[in-house]
Amino acid sequence: MSKKSKLLSWFLCLIFFITQFGGPLNTIPLFNSNAYAESTNSLQVQFFNSNKTSPIMQLYQQFKITNTGTNAINFSDIKLRYYYTIDTEAQQNFTCDWSTLSINNITGTFVKMPNPQSDADYYFELGFTPSAGSFEAGSSIVIQTRFSKADFSNYNQNNDYSFNNSSTNYIDWSKVTAHIGNTLVWGSIPGGSSNIVSTAVPSYTSAPTLTPTPRPTIPATQRSAFGRIEGESYNVMGSPYMIVMTNSGGQVVMGGIHGGDYLIFKKLDFGNGAVSFKAHISAIGPNYIWIKSNDPNGALLGTLPVSSTGNWNIYKDQVANISKISGVNDICIIFSGGMNIDWFSFSSDVAPTVTPTKTPIPTATNTPTATPSPTSTPTQTPTLTPTSTAIATQKSAFSKLEAESYNSSNSATIQKISANGGSGV
Repeated sequence: MSKKSKLLSWFLCLIFFITQFGGPLNTIPLFNSNAYAESTNSLQVQFFNSNKTSPIMQLYQQFKITNTGTNAINFSDIKLRYYYTIDTEAQQNFTCDWSTLSINNITGTFVKMPNPQSDADYYFELGFTPSAGSFEAGSSIVIQTRFSKADFSNYNQNNDYSFNNSSTNYIDWSKVTAHIGNTLVWGSIPGGSSNIVSTAVPSYTSAPTLTPTPRPTIPATQRSAFGRIEGESYNVMGSPYMIVMTNSGGQVVMGGIHGGDYLIFKKLDFGNGAVSFKAHISAIGPNYIWIKSNDPNGALLGTLPVSSTGNWNIYKDQVANISKISGVNDICIIFSGGMNIDWFSFSSDVAPTVTPTKTPIPTATNTPTATPSPTSTPTQTPTLTPTSTAIATQKSAFSKLEAESYNSSNSATIQKISANGGSGV
């Protein structure tokens, strides 16, 4: 073939391609700028469960999310999913206890999975409101949540897909998934793609709740922070479990307290300033009370270490110093675990720091000198508990038996209480 013929063939081929694809060559981009932008959006999820007890009434989640991409992401486009088994069907309630982001911008939804697995038939979806703003590249946030069933039945978290049964701090956790829009960007879904559910599908949503607690109850009127403030005189309760109850000593107290529960007391007048906090408490194990200004996201004023009082019916004053606060303020007290609180107050006097150090010294010196004392102590404890027995009289097993009508108990921590117009243990 001649040189002219080859050139003519190439020219005809060029015309053919232009006519077939019907447009200029530059209408087909070599790179898709939108696809490139999407590929730079990525998240890292670190996670642990703060309470690993099972069975348990509430599941506690600790999330840390990092924007590892190069672009800012709208928080409202981000979803985290924690996969678990509900065990028994019931409405579920969600609470955000604390976050580096405002808890008012954090939402929780419960979704029934279309393809249930042995270790996951629901997932809890953590989301954000549009007012949450943008998640800047390279930044991180921490979110502490919990959820429970409305009938207070237990979960068995040992068989839950997302349950982290070993870590006590944040670690990379692929069993909690992260989504931007409907795109999976972190983690693995149990059951694979068959359980990818669009967040826009409402049919699987059983109980969407946007922080159902706190529950405002009492109108706020200004009162002194230096007088005795009864626990039941709260203005806002952040708990589905706390109740006002009367213990066996006739004291009206706040009970049913779980870790993360809180109470807000509004318009407390601190005058020229308070520097210490005192609470009248009963507790079986060591715990803490965090004293914050305004709400659970407020500034931490101080921490009260709560010592065991030995019995639910024994209340003791426990004191801690706080950062100075003056004027009229709202106060939030957050509980780390189970305890009953009767009242609390603030003082302009510094809490005595000598008392805690003196307490262990006498017990340490008395122990070696009084060798018979260990024998007297255990003999008193078991005799006190079973001796508070009622005389047994025959009664029908088919009638209603009150729990407090027991004849004997093997526990020193069981207490008879009256609450909500009735009584119980």
